[in-house]
Amino acid sequence: MDLASKNPAGGPNCDARHHAIATMLLVHGDQDPIAPIKQSEIMESALKQAGVTVVLWSRMIHQPMPWS
Repeated sequence: MDLASKNPAGGPNCDARHHAIATMLLVHGDQDPIAPIKQSEIMESALKQAGVTVVLWSRMIHQPMPWS
């Protein structure tokens, strides 16, 4: 995935590595019924290929939310 070309602010000549200031944290729950863990792994890989520092916390234990 070419993240730089997907950046509407940067246009086609944008280099995503120049826009990443902080580490990207991806958190994926262990019981997510909507998005499989593979989606976070694909995002992690794409970010790393773009030169972004990324951490993936996967299979986090789901807890009931106070508003649910």
